[in-house]
Amino acid sequence: MLTSVVPLAPAGPCHNVSTINLLGHALSAADHDASRIFVALATALTSGLCDACSIVMVPRTALPTLVSRHRDDPRDDLLFQIAALAEPAIHAFETADQARAALPALRPYIDRFGLSALAVFGVSGRSLVRGIVLATRDGGSLPFDRDELIAIETCIEYATLAAENALQLAIERE
Repeated sequence: MLTSVVPLAPAGPCHNVSTINLLGHALSAADHDASRIFVALATALTSGLCDACSIVMVPRTALPTLVSRHRDDPRDDLLFQIAALAEPAIHAFETADQARAALPALRPYIDRFGLSALAVFGVSGRSLVRGIVLATRDGGSLPFDRDELIAIETCIEYATLAAENALQLAIERE
């Protein structure tokens, strides 16, 4: 199980690959348990590529409907507000005031952690998995660069494929 938290290192291809590798090991450990797959995704992303991650799944599958992780706050209370955002987009902010003006619904989160970047990705599997993944960079972090966004998308694709396969296997077993 993923329990270690690693501070955000300077961006770079090696750092991105290590997060993808960490996710690969966690997906293997999930052993076709669809409910553990997106927990593994959120944990891997917050271990290396973002400060916080919320995953909201369309509640028509056996998957949990909300998974949230923050590297500095295990309670995840404020991430529920971020999970309400559902439009795929990439936001970068120079100041907390700029973030508050653009995303007023996230004011409590921004007041507590700051917000330098928010990336919202759609999750769409073949047929069984639908949802949204939100990744943040808090006030003390740099916004996401292009390679980091690609690494996050790659992790989402791997987790989605693993969840689709796990759900399909469960259907076939029944």
